[in-house]
Amino acid sequence: MALLRWLTSSVALSAITTAYANVPVSLPTRLVAWSPTDWFEDIAVRPNGNLLLANLKYAPSIYELTDSTLDFDRFRINSVKQLVGITETTTDVFALVGSNHSLSTNIATNSSVIFKIDCNDNASAEPQLIARLPGAVMPSGVTTVPGNPRIILVADSGLGLLWRVDMETGKVSVGAQIPEMRSGLAGGISAVKIRNDYLWWTNLSGNAVYKIRVDKDGNVIQGATAELVVQLPSAKLEDLTFGPGDEDTLWVVTGADGQVFAVNSEGDILYVVESADLIDATAVVFGRTERDFKMLYITTRRGKVVVIDTTGLGDGASHNQNLRQVKLQSGGKYYMS
Repeated sequence: MALLRWLTSSVALSAITTAYANVPVSLPTRLVAWSPTDWFEDIAVRPNGNLLLANLKYAPSIYELTDSTLDFDRFRINSVKQLVGITETTTDVFALVGSNHSLSTNIATNSSVIFKIDCNDNASAEPQLIARLPGAVMPSGVTTVPGNPRIILVADSGLGLLWRVDMETGKVSVGAQIPEMRSGLAGGISAVKIRNDYLWWTNLSGNAVYKIRVDKDGNVIQGATAELVVQLPSAKLEDLTFGPGDEDTLWVVTGADGQVFAVNSEGDILYVVESADLIDATAVVFGRTERDFKMLYITTRRGKVVVIDTTGLGDGASHNQNLRQVKLQSGGKYYMS
């Protein structure tokens, strides 16, 4: 069993540089939890604020991070080797993407599956098999279609396409396959989200974020073409999210160099966050409770969960006050409050 290590020393401050004024700003960044032998590939947030972590390495498990503890093996699925994706479909109900993917060959043909877990009844939550993806090669990111939450879209980085899965019937089909999703030497489409009637995704080979118009069921609008949102000066764009709250700022984490980019709707890079704790980042999500909706949570393949406090962005006075409060915190466990 991996040993959970809580950071008990000082808060790390990450340097952030604006794209225009080149004025350095600091945001408080903190290591929330560390399980050194694990590889957290994806992250989701429950309505109560707890974090669900998909473990890719060693054990096909979902860990749950609460205010004070990391619950190992919150859910375990023994029929697969890894869990590579998680997304909420309806309130406190989640779809899981499992795989028998080989870390040495990067191939998972005929071995990918979709499960469902219902966390509304904590005592009896058991994973339920929904569908198999017999043609999948390297499943990666997964997202729920907001207008039709019975549908999830699963990125296949190996084939450069999206699988479409009906969580009620188990029907599987190809959801989208367009040139900008194609796989190169580093892989193809990776992260995927739907926002403001657009499907957004990253491509591992091009270090770019794209978007395309979709309907309420997540289908690409007939005649729509992919639009390049931004090409980032970094390798392996692992995941993306929007926020905080209803804001449309796009946040992209990279897997190679410990960077997080904030990009506006015009594709301008607003901020770049760098931290040694963010190296090998895998997934990113904002909190969803009143107390932490401006907290950006990031997982890594090194078994880390890191939080960046974005409260001070765009407001120098409140930001400086926030920094002073953080610096005054003593050592001990970091609580999400």
